[in-house]
Amino acid sequence: MNFLYSIGLWLDEHLVVYWAVSLIFHLAIAALCSQSLRDRVRPSVGPKIDSPLLFLSLLVFLLAWYRFPWVMVNREINADESDWIVQAMAYSHDPVPWRSTHGGTSGPLTAYAVTAFHALGSPLNYTTTHTIAAVLSGLVITFLFSAFRLTFGDATARWSILPTATFLIHAHDHNFVHLASEYMPLMLSTLAAFCFAIAFRAAKRQPAFLLLAGASLSCIAFAKLQAVPLGVAVGLSGLVLTFTAATTPRQRLWWSAALLTGVAIPPFLFLIAMVWGGSFADFLDLYIYANFFYGRNETTAPEQRNALQLFFQLVSATPEMLSYAWQSIIIGAPGFTAVITNPRNRRNVVAHFVGVTALVSLAAAGLGMVKPGHAFPHYSLLLLPPLAWLHAVAIAATLHRLPAAARSDGATCRDTPRSSIVCPPGCIALKAGALVLLI
Repeated sequence: MNFLYSIGLWLDEHLVVYWAVSLIFHLAIAALCSQSLRDRVRPSVGPKIDSPLLFLSLLVFLLAWYRFPWVMVNREINADESDWIVQAMAYSHDPVPWRSTHGGTSGPLTAYAVTAFHALGSPLNYTTTHTIAAVLSGLVITFLFSAFRLTFGDATARWSILPTATFLIHAHDHNFVHLASEYMPLMLSTLAAFCFAIAFRAAKRQPAFLLLAGASLSCIAFAKLQAVPLGVAVGLSGLVLTFTAATTPRQRLWWSAALLTGVAIPPFLFLIAMVWGGSFADFLDLYIYANFFYGRNETTAPEQRNALQLFFQLVSATPEMLSYAWQSIIIGAPGFTAVITNPRNRRNVVAHFVGVTALVSLAAAGLGMVKPGHAFPHYSLLLLPPLAWLHAVAIAATLHRLPAAARSDGATCRDTPRSSIVCPPGCIALKAGALVLLI
């Protein structure tokens, strides 16, 4: 740790070096993105330094590079971080959830992460919490990019991840760089989406990935109650995907059973721990019952009771999130125009399925944001996964309108989706009904 502090002090005295390294990595990322477009129009001949792993590594390094000054600041950025440290102290001696501590609207998973880092040798201080925030942000970028690549291909994945990665890398508002309680559900929801993407891309082991996806989604309930609507929306989409992608009744039953079993495992384990530890009553009182009244807006000012007004207030509270919202509009307008005007895109069931799923998830995330009635800007982090998937759909539709390069087999090098999803006509109606139930 002293070595890292020394590096930080040296960079603080040589800011030209810091910004020069940042510029080099920005240019490298831009070069790899432009290379993916050039390969679509005119494939390059001969060896080249280009790979998805290299592109992802550059993004993650840039995230670590920009978060490094924040990590080295061993001071409280948000009061939640002190709460995580206190909970980790308690869990180090008594790991039973809700017996020695509770986190309000947040479950024990974030505090467990701090406890795990402490068990591995990290001190219980703010440097550790800032490090965990950076690690979770890097995992969100990794899972999103990998899911985009499996669903839409490499070129679309590179351009689609840029807005979300730019937000996480360049955000400097204290609401987004501290260990917010939303980072854990963000990581879990993107992990579930990645598992769904890889499950229906792989020739084998679909039940194993569906099991992991279900477990990730149900863990959201023990990370942040406000993120539960987002988890339910993603889970319902995964269940619809499971039913429609299976080719036989036996396969449909087996895959659905794997997904639902994964959903049931974390609550079952938590239930055993709470009943055995005698904290189940505290769980009901402090986490379920108390937060039910917390979400009734009884202490909210009348001018904040309008859900739509509160939603826009949260989005516009910080320059970073407001910029991200405008990027979504700028990216989405030509993309969805391409979906409507291009017959090829209109017949693309993958784009339709992912687009409807993202819209329902966006509404669910918005519901989780405004339900408590409090204007904490870090609530808006819940919007990142659904907006990122909308970016992917819009960019995929836009890239399909570019001229495609010819391959040696006579086909074209279009960045077509790799998943084989058959979306039934009732899919949209089912998702709309699920959204009504959530509200």
